[in-house]
Amino acid sequence: MSPSHFASGFLAAFIVLIGAALHFRILRFHATKHLTQLHIRSRSGVTRTLFTRTWLAALGFAGLVAIVPLLAIGANHLSLLLTTGLLFGAFVQNYLNPATGAASPTAAQVFNQDSVVVDCTTDGVITTFTLTHNLNVSAADIALGYPEVFIEPNSPTGIPATLLILITRPIASGNAVVFTCAAVAATFRVRIKRPHTIGR
Repeated sequence: MSPSHFASGFLAAFIVLIGAALHFRILRFHATKHLTQLHIRSRSGVTRTLFTRTWLAALGFAGLVAIVPLLAIGANHLSLLLTTGLLFGAFVQNYLNPATGAASPTAAQVFNQDSVVVDCTTDGVITTFTLTHNLNVSAADIALGYPEVFIEPNSPTGIPATLLILITRPIASGNAVVFTCAAVAATFRVRIKRPHTIGR
């Protein structure tokens, strides 16, 4: 049995037992000075103190022990939703050159490379995304409008005209480009080229 199942079962059993005791009047609380005393009634009508304040605190602690793992599990699920974008939208990047996969290229990987190529997918929810290229474009070149960024279709359906991709310029970083777009599901390719002396 996993820890999450054990915690869930423990908490459920704890709640059911307390609820049943209250329902059948086996468990009741005094509204006076005995507010924290737990009482049990016998069939003869004799009421006896079963637990004192200390035992109630112990029961509360047991309930807390059962709840904490559930809260931790919930936090993990929320973290998963946030990091994967399932809660507020997702952007998927798949680098093709010089790195491959979801991780952006390192400075060593782009060394002596003139461009970074990445396939992108928006889900119709997100309206901004950032692509890291690590080309280390100088502030002087950024002021001149570099790096060059090309957006190309990579599917038979092309790029939806309503996607309206814009690049935030002047680019604030020499190693990344920030894009804004409409909340439209699309797939496309981005090619970010390093500035060089040829063609300037």
